[in-house]
Amino acid sequence: MYPFTPITAWNEITEGVVLLSKILPDGSVDNSYLAKIRELRDEYGF
Repeated sequence: MYPFTPITAWNEITEGVVLLSKILPDGSVDNSYLAKIRELRDEYGF
């Protein structure tokens, strides 16, 4: 069993997959997507 779970779209695999924060129009950063992934990782252990 691998110690990680890839989260990506199939068409992005060859382009170098990264999860990034969302940059809002006012220039602020929204990390809610990454925070939710971290929460799920901690809850389910993946």
